[in-house]
Amino acid sequence: MTKSISYWSLKNGLEGTGPIEEALLQAKSHGFKGVELAIAETGVLTPSTDEATCHHYRSLGEKHGLAIETLASGMTWGCSPSDLNPATRQKSIEIHKAALQRAAWLGIKSMLFIPGAVRIPWDPNYKSVPYQDAMKWAREAVEALAPVAAQTKVELCVEIVWNGMFYSPIEIASFIDSFQSKWVGIYFDVGNVMGIEQEPQDWINYLGKRIRRIHLKDFKRDIRNMSGFCDLTVGDVNWPEVMKSLKGIGYDKTLVAEMIPADDAVLARTSVAVDKIMSLQRGHLARANERPPMPIKFNCPACNASMSFEDHYVGQETKCIFCQATITVPDKETEDEPQTLTSVAMSAKPPALKNDGTTKGTAGSPVSDFLMFRTFVAPTLVRIFFWIASIIGIMIWLGLVYGAIFRSGPGPGFSGQQIRPDAAPCFITFFGGLLWLTAYLLSIRICCELVLVIFRLYEETRDIHRHLREKK
Repeated sequence: MTKSISYWSLKNGLEGTGPIEEALLQAKSHGFKGVELAIAETGVLTPSTDEATCHHYRSLGEKHGLAIETLASGMTWGCSPSDLNPATRQKSIEIHKAALQRAAWLGIKSMLFIPGAVRIPWDPNYKSVPYQDAMKWAREAVEALAPVAAQTKVELCVEIVWNGMFYSPIEIASFIDSFQSKWVGIYFDVGNVMGIEQEPQDWINYLGKRIRRIHLKDFKRDIRNMSGFCDLTVGDVNWPEVMKSLKGIGYDKTLVAEMIPADDAVLARTSVAVDKIMSLQRGHLARANERPPMPIKFNCPACNASMSFEDHYVGQETKCIFCQATITVPDKETEDEPQTLTSVAMSAKPPALKNDGTTKGTAGSPVSDFLMFRTFVAPTLVRIFFWIASIIGIMIWLGLVYGAIFRSGPGPGFSGQQIRPDAAPCFITFFGGLLWLTAYLLSIRICCELVLVIFRLYEETRDIHRHLREKK
């Protein structure tokens, strides 16, 4: 199998404006062996791109030693072959015919095609299409494109996607088989079927050789919307079973990771995750989410921020998430402390940021961290306050119990006074005080936790803001 990445996952790929050679170099720098190009109505690769340009793109792949075997078309989202407007349906067919020709010029073997949509979840302007009409027009589109696919020798691969169609492997299998063409198959996205409460390995086992290409995505089922898509191996996909099923049907082509939006940190994590997933097929690991053995901890030479990368990144260039300086992950022995597969862990003491997002100074000592508010003393003080308040509460309770047990009262047979316990008040004071102490300690604990949550939310918000600034 070939470890590949989608052009949409690379810089400016989703917009279609990222130069092809830059995309290839970015993919290669992260350890990918192939790139899935993408065609759109505007951008660097369109249905009107000339043959010479396509040949040039093909030569770039050969130059950099990267396989370019697949082409993805997202043009259906803007020009659907199942649109209510007949003119739009015809236009969609024509631009996809042109896309197949460009794929042939590029030396591509398979093209992803979305045959229409009943609904488009993220596009409120798309008018809902009756299911039977969407299926009818989808069939007409594939019937029109299948001869072109055969002529250009490019497989037309219908993707299972969130378009309100094909809710079972039986349905999509029947649809594909009806064309009786070896040039029409399925582009199976592992993560997409998770959102409809089904298991991807079951689809793979049923569809078998109809599957021509694979997209790798992961999904968290408890979220149940587009936000459920997540880093590979941190969702609910059972990767050992998926790889077992792929091996069972004899699949040995590209595994294309499709991670959107593009982000260098996500690419680095995805590269490691795909390696882990592919190793399952070779039987090297029992689970895809096993932890890597060693983190490499070091300081950024530009801003001195402490950070940690998994040892898989040794020798790779990346950008410091704090100051954006280009850094190379060093080969450095460190303590054997495992981290999760998808983490690229950063220090809890990031450098302070100016309003413009640059780092404020390069100091990294405890004193400078304190003065520059890289570290907070309040969380420590909150913990100290909790224990002091707890001790005070316990002492108050013990004082009340002591006063109830040993208080002055008339003693029988004596003319004076003696110290004696009074059972009823003592019982009430002891257990009532115990209830008060429990409520008191819980209240103090909750208040302290709420304060700590505020600091944690601040840190998470700061990290999110930093990632968004990095993308810009």
